[in-house]
Amino acid sequence: MNISKVSTTLCTGCMACVYSCPINCITININDEGFYFPSIDIDKCVDCERCLTKCGANRVQNVNRKPLTVLSAYRLNSKLIMRSSSGGIASLIAEWVLTNGGVIYGAIMDSNMYVKHCRINSFDNIDALRGSKYVQSDFSLVYKTIIKDCESEKWVAVFGTPCQLYGVQQYLGKYYDNLILIDLICHGVPSPGLFDKYIDWKEKTMGDGKIMDYRFRDKGLYGWDTVYKISTSNRVETAEATQDPYYFAFIYAKTYRECCYKCCFSNIDRVGDVTLGDFWGVEEDLNYNGNIAQGVSAVLCNTETGRKIIENI
Repeated sequence: MNISKVSTTLCTGCMACVYSCPINCITININDEGFYFPSIDIDKCVDCERCLTKCGANRVQNVNRKPLTVLSAYRLNSKLIMRSSSGGIASLIAEWVLTNGGVIYGAIMDSNMYVKHCRINSFDNIDALRGSKYVQSDFSLVYKTIIKDCESEKWVAVFGTPCQLYGVQQYLGKYYDNLILIDLICHGVPSPGLFDKYIDWKEKTMGDGKIMDYRFRDKGLYGWDTVYKISTSNRVETAEATQDPYYFAFIYAKTYRECCYKCCFSNIDRVGDVTLGDFWGVEEDLNYNGNIAQGVSAVLCNTETGRKIIENI
């Protein structure tokens, strides 16, 4: 039995199986909907079943990480919080890790509007991590370096969706004291293929050349909200999510990966040491008296390591 027996409706696209294969017989393909899926060369497969032991969809287990502490928080630097989606706590964690000699793994959107996970070890690149990217990130580029960094003594912080971080755990196969996992309260992921087609369409409809920057959560118009901002060399377009077909479909759960509709990670048992998300409704739910105009983060500290890091920032 091999990874090809795992249902495509359960596969999260974490790609842990690809980088666990000892003979490199698994490759990454893109299906008709534009999602990443593993593809196995049956002729090369030796049935070692290593891919199955690392497959998150095949071996989902309770990680027993329920919140020890739940906080509402936002960073005090008004300039940097404006570059973040909610309260800016993710970048504060990243800054703390870098200050203490560690490395960061998180999703960036490159100049071609391609979303991928990258390794960051410098403050020069940290701004690329800020802000939400509502498209599935290509996680395949970082597995080999994550394990190398974990074998060192420096802090290693990995930001991602719960299924991506579970893939990291499965791939590593052991616990590392210097590894910090920060999972996101995920809404589901549209496909990179769909987003690529959308960008092509958007460039044609805007008629101002190549899109240079895309922000799903820009605070310049209404503050903390779901407002996008698209920039070309000649024009800037800003509008609410419901005015854009891609964003509208995302908000109303029309375009997710199949596994997202029965996500086994969408519960209180968290993969990460810390869980982050928008704390929508905080002012009603907690009689919150702080500033909400620029955004507030929900912060779930799920392990003692996570709680200590939040205390440090």
